Amino acid sequence: MLLAILVGLTFLMLAGAQTLRHARDLRMAEAAAWDINGPPCPMLDATAFAAKGYNLKFRHSYVGTEFARASGHVSCKEVGAEGGRSMNKFVYVCQFNSPIGLTVTRGGKTTSYDLGAGQPASITIREDRAAPRCVTAAGVKIN
Repeated sequence: MLLAILVGLTFLMLAGAQTLRHARDLRMAEAAAWDINGPPCPMLDATAFAAKGYNLKFRHSYVGTEFARASGHVSCKEVGAEGGRSMNKFVYVCQFNSPIGLTVTRGGKTTSYDLGAGQPASITIREDRAAPRCVTAAGVKIN
């Protein structure tokens, strides 16, 4: 009887460890898919951006950051920091398929980007950095 209990407990521990490894692997794959690299987004100062006359009619907030864009769609995701290995620290990513003009406001500071038609953009927000990072690339298909 004792042997059967020990075998059962061993099996449960091994199954639990396998489940945890699988969950970690999924988090790491998701973090890799949302780790977007590319050239930096072209920035404009507030005056030059205003002169473009973009109608920033699409607005949303995400993790204390305000976004406004002229067109297109957006998809945002919270992924584990440290390549998905962290379960309590996060990186936040918003991918835009064609925002044309985009402003990002975080901590009272607004940054304006002039991307042009058809150019994707990805904004990465890290808890340990004040300023979001923008690159002219996107890694997921946005409908």
